[in-house]
Amino acid sequence: MSEEEADHLGLVPTHAYAVIDIKTVQGKRFMQVKNPWSHKRWRGPFSHLDTAAWTHDLKSALNYDPYIAEQNDDGIFWIDFESVCTHFTSIHLNWNPEPFTHRYVLHSIWHGHIGPKKDVYNLGYNPQFSLHITVPDRKPAAVWLLLSKHVMVTEENTDYITLHIYDNTGGQRVYYPGDPFKEGTYVNSPHILVRFNAPPGTSEYTIVASQHEKAQSLYFTLRAWSLAPINLAEVPMRYSIEEKIVGQWTEQTAGGNASKPTYLNNPQWKIDIPAPEEYAADAGLLLMLEAPKSFAVHLMLVEGGKRVSSVSVRDVLAESGPYRHGFCYCELAHIASGSYTVVASTFEPDLIGQFILTVASNIKIHTESIPAEGAGMFRKVLHGEWICGYSAMGCPSYGHYGNNPRYHLEIRELTTVKVRLQANKIEPVPSINVTIFEKHPTDLFGREVATSGPYTNVVQGVATSEVVLSQNQTGYIIVLATHEKNIAGEFTATLYSDRPVNVRNDR
Repeated sequence: MSEEEADHLGLVPTHAYAVIDIKTVQGKRFMQVKNPWSHKRWRGPFSHLDTAAWTHDLKSALNYDPYIAEQNDDGIFWIDFESVCTHFTSIHLNWNPEPFTHRYVLHSIWHGHIGPKKDVYNLGYNPQFSLHITVPDRKPAAVWLLLSKHVMVTEENTDYITLHIYDNTGGQRVYYPGDPFKEGTYVNSPHILVRFNAPPGTSEYTIVASQHEKAQSLYFTLRAWSLAPINLAEVPMRYSIEEKIVGQWTEQTAGGNASKPTYLNNPQWKIDIPAPEEYAADAGLLLMLEAPKSFAVHLMLVEGGKRVSSVSVRDVLAESGPYRHGFCYCELAHIASGSYTVVASTFEPDLIGQFILTVASNIKIHTESIPAEGAGMFRKVLHGEWICGYSAMGCPSYGHYGNNPRYHLEIRELTTVKVRLQANKIEPVPSINVTIFEKHPTDLFGREVATSGPYTNVVQGVATSEVVLSQNQTGYIIVLATHEKNIAGEFTATLYSDRPVNVRNDR
């Protein structure tokens, strides 16, 4: 309410009043209230000014005479409960903490500029506390937690805050909201109380302070009471060095999940962890990905520091788990020195939008974007098919390897070349291989110069490594083969080169 309205009603904005009595008279509820200033009292309904409301029976029941009260303003007044609900923001019921044998108090600050405005997806930046409790008896022990906001200015309280309690966390930091063991209710009260019973034995919980919508920094005190021994400690932000990378999934890089042939196009980064002699601490790594809430997203960390096209379970060092909307994270508490690759993907391909990748560690690390496959190179796409009885001849073991689809490659100068083969339109995806040979002057194949390696059936296809080819008189032959013969279907081959080349069907 405005200052003028409050003054007219005899109230003080953002003020605390004491309730000293409660009565019900003829079905109507009343509270006797005291202004701690011992002056300035209620001037609305049933105040000392509202003489018409004070009947003989009411004065007798409440032992109150408005005419006498008018002579002495001691700050004490009667007010009907309807007016209390209209003009007061909250009512607090006192309770006695004396029965609790164990107590803990912590003071903290929640910086308004750190973390997202709303913590619907990411709790990682919220103040968090570990609660360790040992209940020696066979019966559960009561635990009460009270968060008290420090009131810094006399203005309307618009901070809706609460406490969530998570179990089975080992007292460690929580990032995903998930399903808390005890979920608090958001209120704009300066005091938030959460109560629960801890089971017999030793338990560890993570207590998370949460705001409905963060608007400013908050100073607060967290108190814990229990009937069993407890220890309360703030969960530190372990990773003091943080880099935020703003990126985008575009038409070229929105590759989707690992079951999609375009997964290899997703944004990827190289992370270099320095050798142990360069730092004293045990290195840890935290990766967080923020994206539009409609995007189901995922993070994956593998060794190598090079662009990956496909991954198997044994390759994964850390991942964010199932795809989650809006936010995901993965963490390695201990990571060895070396180079690593991070892949950020959406579940569905072709989702265009911005994201923020946060790379955090307790040591200084180096992060750089990995160029897309064939970046800066000439690109030629070759479409063809394996035809039963004609070009679906399988691997060399079947004796007709040279009759597989093949392309003649002419090099005019020293050129770096790479070839990717995909057969994802065939179901199930066959095991395939692409190999580059020197063309023999009298025979079909000369020396092998590059290969994709063992035949494999990953949906992203197979690719040779980048190989430097020199000009020769006969050129080179690219052979595209399935492992088994008579597997018919379409394929796509992509030829990358750092110099212009000529390529033609050789069959």
